[in-house]
Amino acid sequence: MPLKTAVARHLLARTLSCLGDFRAALQHEKETYSIYKQLLGEKHEKTRESSECLRHLTQQAVVLQKRLTEAFNRAPHAAPAPPPLHIQPPPIPSVIDMLNLINGILFVQISPQDIEQFKAEIEKRQLKDLPLPGDPPAPAPAAAVAAAPSDS
Repeated sequence: MPLKTAVARHLLARTLSCLGDFRAALQHEKETYSIYKQLLGEKHEKTRESSECLRHLTQQAVVLQKRLTEAFNRAPHAAPAPPPLHIQPPPIPSVIDMLNLINGILFVQISPQDIEQFKAEIEKRQLKDLPLPGDPPAPAPAAAVAAAPSDS
């Protein structure tokens, strides 16, 4: 659940940044970063991506504030036109990852060694006639069922 919260907050931060509300966007992205850092660690791709987003949002907030200040100083009584902003589109792999996570699709990376170990474990269990992980328990051996005395 926290990962979905992080994704939702990241999407909200991106949306708010597109609307020019960098203060709110930064709040949501800071929470995203905090969740990713706690759950995945600082070196994880998602944590680094969130850190980069925070850097970009901060930079855009500073640029917006400078442009608004400049516009106001030039014409203090006129309503300043909103300055043009550079909206950084998310990379396509990031969008696909977000959509997969939102839709419950999770990719797990398994090393070739893990696959070989899993195959060996399956073969070993099949040889011993042990149930495989996830298999329903084997039925109990048929026992002689004593007929209950009838009340007739």
